[in-house]
Amino acid sequence: MTPMMPGMRCVLVIVSAVLIFGCTPTKRSAPSMRAEAQKDMEFHRYDNAVELYAELVERDPTRWYDQYALGRAATAAGDLGQARMALEIASTLRPQDGRITEDLASVLYRLDARDELFRLLRDRAQTTQMPNDWLLLARYAMDCDDPDTARLAVRIGIALDDDGSAAPYLLAAQIARQLGEESDARRALIIAWHANPEDEQVNTMLRDMGIVPGPTLEIPPTTSSAGPSTQ
Repeated sequence: MTPMMPGMRCVLVIVSAVLIFGCTPTKRSAPSMRAEAQKDMEFHRYDNAVELYAELVERDPTRWYDQYALGRAATAAGDLGQARMALEIASTLRPQDGRITEDLASVLYRLDARDELFRLLRDRAQTTQMPNDWLLLARYAMDCDDPDTARLAVRIGIALDDDGSAAPYLLAAQIARQLGEESDARRALIIAWHANPEDEQVNTMLRDMGIVPGPTLEIPPTTSSAGPSTQ
């Protein structure tokens, strides 16, 4: 047998290395995948974004942001089941984040999962005791035709709002108008105006009700037990 020349042996080693390592797929870095997924979201390529984020959470399911991003991408792609699962995991990993709660609530509402929706919103509002969380519950309660829960939630939101802002009273007025309670709506709007005279939504709603905004507006007395009260 003819012995192999040293040069030929080197060539075979190089060829073998190319065949072995050249055929091994390179694992993409997580940052590059996130950057591509974010670009896909910007250009409305939602299915591509879902695929990328799904691979990221498969690699590491404990990263809350990837779960949250997958939930948002799946929502945009119309896959509400996958969106719900990802957002529920993200919410478990980062329960203090209100953005996740709002997105999850929207998905649950669209899925008509009313019990889970109200459990989510009540638990968060009772845990945080933040006005905005009670107002979020009030909004969904009205959307789900539950005016009693809406009234209670907005009154709690008003009671917890130490800043005396216009937002809780504006929502109280909107709820009252939806229920045909014009006097309560008028009173809540006037309180909202005194809290923030520059609020365009408040001023527009006052004019729609035939009330001219201005410093002479006096807060009328409470006309029903459901109406908002001042601090």
